[in-house]
Amino acid sequence: DLQRGVEPEIVAKNIEQIVHSLQDAHASPVLESVLFVGDKLVASGYRDINPSAQKLNDLLRDFARNANITFLELNTTLAPSGHLASEFTYDGQHLKGEAYIRWRDAIRSLTGREATIH
Repeated sequence: DLQRGVEPEIVAKNIEQIVHSLQDAHASPVLESVLFVGDKLVASGYRDINPSAQKLNDLLRDFARNANITFLELNTTLAPSGHLASEFTYDGQHLKGEAYIRWRDAIRSLTGREATIH
């Protein structure tokens, strides 16, 4: 949505509606931050995407706090300098295997157990 120019506030409201639907179905959602993009993508014309992602993440973090929902901040690990680190991406947007390992580890830190595939 952000790449298509949808305002962060609209995206946040849509996500909030999804979360409420999940809660109505007795699910316990976890919100995750929207990942920043890397320098290659910013240089190719997406200059405003990371500030928009930051705004969206701020809105989602506030919503999660007010709704007592866990918020998993992934950018501190994968984009500590404000853009997706080159060691985690091929092209500034798509993740390498190591990024998924870090993401998995972040989820494990929340659940305290190993994820399994059935």
